[in-house]
Amino acid sequence: MNKIKLGMVCWMLLCSSIFAQKKKHNVLPTHQEIPALKVYTMSELDTADLSKVYRLKIKSTDKDFSKLAECENLMTLSITHHSLKTFPKEIAACKNLVSLKFESYFVEELPVALKELKNLRYLDLSNQRWRLHDVFDILKDVPNLEYLALSFFPSDLIFSSKINQLKNLKELSIKHLKVEELEKDAFKMPQLQTLYISFCQSLKIDAWVNEWKKMPNFQTLILNYNKLKRMPEELGTFSSLKKVQFTEVLKDTEFETQALYDEHIKEMRKKLHQANFVVGMYVSDFKFLEP
Repeated sequence: MNKIKLGMVCWMLLCSSIFAQKKKHNVLPTHQEIPALKVYTMSELDTADLSKVYRLKIKSTDKDFSKLAECENLMTLSITHHSLKTFPKEIAACKNLVSLKFESYFVEELPVALKELKNLRYLDLSNQRWRLHDVFDILKDVPNLEYLALSFFPSDLIFSSKINQLKNLKELSIKHLKVEELEKDAFKMPQLQTLYISFCQSLKIDAWVNEWKKMPNFQTLILNYNKLKRMPEELGTFSSLKKVQFTEVLKDTEFETQALYDEHIKEMRKKLHQANFVVGMYVSDFKFLEP
C-alpha cells in the first residue's frame, strides 16, 4: 500500500515539474490542445491573465483593441466586425498567432500587419474590398501559411498569378468570387494538395483545368455549385489526383433529362478511375483552429 502511495506522489511531482517547466519556458499549447481551451471575448480581457489568453473572439460591438497587443501568446483569433473601418494594427503584436479569421465589409486599408505573423498557418479572409493581387503581395511574407480561404472579393474578375508567391500553401478555398479568367501560371504551386471551389458562377472550367496540370501534388478537388456545363474529362489524366467531390446540377445547364445526366456521371467515373469520384452533398472546406 505504501508503495502505491509513493508511486502516486512521485507521479504528481513529475506532472507538477513538467507544468512548471512549460510555464517557465512559455511553452504554448499544442494544436490538439487548442480546441479545449477557453474562448475569451474582448470584455473579459480586463480581468484575465493575458499571458494565458490563447483564443479570442472579437465581434462588431467591440471598439477598443488595445488589449489585443498584450495577448502575446494568442494562438487563434476570430474577428467578425462589420462596422470596422481599418485593419487592427494590434494584430502585429500577436507573434504566436496560428489561425486568423477576419470578416469585415468596410476595411479599405490593406492588412499589412499580417506580414508580422510568421507563425500563421490558417487564414480566412471574407467580405473584403481588397484586390487579390495586393493581398497575395502581403501574404508572401507569411512563410508558414498553409491554409487559405478567400470569399466575397467583389473587385476581381481575373485570378492573379501572384498567389504563386505563397510557397507553402497546401489547401486553398475560394467561394463566391466573380473571377472569369486566370492569369498565366495562376496555379503553379508545387505544394498545393487540396482545392475547394464553391459558388463561383463565372468559372470557366476548361482554362482552370489547364492550370491545375502544373500542380504535381494536387490530390483533392472539391467543386460545389459552380454551374458547370460539364465535368472535365481531362482530370482523368492527373496521376496525382485521388479524390474529386462533385456537387453540381449539370442537368439544369446541359442535360435535358435525368438519364443523360446519370450517363455522364457514369462515364466520368470510368475516366477518373484512379480517383475517388463522389457525387454528393456540399463539402465544407478545411476546419480552422478558430473560436
